[in-house]
Amino acid sequence: MGHVIHRHARIKAFVRSIFIDFQRKKTPYSGLKKYLRDRKNKTVAYNYFCVLDVGADTPYPYHVFFIIGNEFCERYAYYGMRSILIIFLTYFLGFSKDESTIIYHSYIALCYFFPLIGGIIADSYLGKFRTILILSIVYLFGMVMMTVSAVPFGDDNTPNQTNTILALCALATVAIGTGGIKPCVAALGGDQFQDTEKGREQLSGFFSLFYASINAGSLMSTFVSPILRELQCFDRADCYAIAFIVPACLMFVAIIAFVAGSSKYVQKPSSGNVFGQFVKAVCPCGDKSRYTAAQMKEFKSVLPIIVMYIPLPFFWALFSMQGSRWTLSATQTEGWVGNAKIRPDQMQIMNPIMILAFLPLFQYCVYPALEWCGIKMTPLRKMSAGQ
Repeated sequence: MGHVIHRHARIKAFVRSIFIDFQRKKTPYSGLKKYLRDRKNKTVAYNYFCVLDVGADTPYPYHVFFIIGNEFCERYAYYGMRSILIIFLTYFLGFSKDESTIIYHSYIALCYFFPLIGGIIADSYLGKFRTILILSIVYLFGMVMMTVSAVPFGDDNTPNQTNTILALCALATVAIGTGGIKPCVAALGGDQFQDTEKGREQLSGFFSLFYASINAGSLMSTFVSPILRELQCFDRADCYAIAFIVPACLMFVAIIAFVAGSSKYVQKPSSGNVFGQFVKAVCPCGDKSRYTAAQMKEFKSVLPIIVMYIPLPFFWALFSMQGSRWTLSATQTEGWVGNAKIRPDQMQIMNPIMILAFLPLFQYCVYPALEWCGIKMTPLRKMSAGQ
């Protein structure tokens, strides 16, 4: 990386140190002192453009991109099915709008209940990697069942009771799969980074990419799936089977991507039932003597997050209506905006668009500006800001 620093390179480093000091509101030249100290200790080297780590390296774990690819494909599969689900239940299986709404929201509730079970299984028994792999296969099986349920088994190419039973079983299976892996994927990604200052910076960037991959998958599937369901097959004016088989294929790709990086993953051993430990630690009647002061501090740090989460169920109860009653209401509209047609199940697309638009704005403009003003953007503050 070059240990020889030419004279003009040193001048550049000097100017750069002053610039950084003013950015960080420090006394000028303190950065230069650090530069001289680090060079003496041979911990850094300066090139023409940036500081290069020489000692105490924290290399970026590039295998996390397998996890990000897995998340993109899995989110495409999930939202690809969810975006057209209410239309499928109402106009293919023949449920009433009220019945379809009940089934839709029951499915969503199960998807967010099973993360509790998945987290306990990963922490207490199988570990994150095996939990993700096994439940991803369950997830894929549910997606295949959903595809089969969209093939009309009745006379005159109409769905019958077999289609209904298959669809309901498929929804339950998918809920187990997607819910079970939900708490494990991000946690496994976080395990790949070292617990150092540089590692924490890398981790923050990873979660931004991870969040972007979620919304990129959601955006693409919410746009594509409604178009696919309007294709014609089985002598019908719709083709839900194609609309469901594409997410199933993406789920298969997600499993392949996840397994491809398995030899590189840092797999931490199971640490026991963390949820149970947390309840015992914070409960007034729980036995706290078995936990260290550091563990108690970690457990108690969760409490402010829980307080922040109190109003969220009210928000999500309304937000989830986009995929049910609001979509059904949109079926009563023409949907034409100029020469472009917005399908009822594409109405939800603005959410991922806005997230992908604001994510880099907050990451590279808003948060650095707040940091420059002396406001440290902790993860909890970022969550409060909406990221």
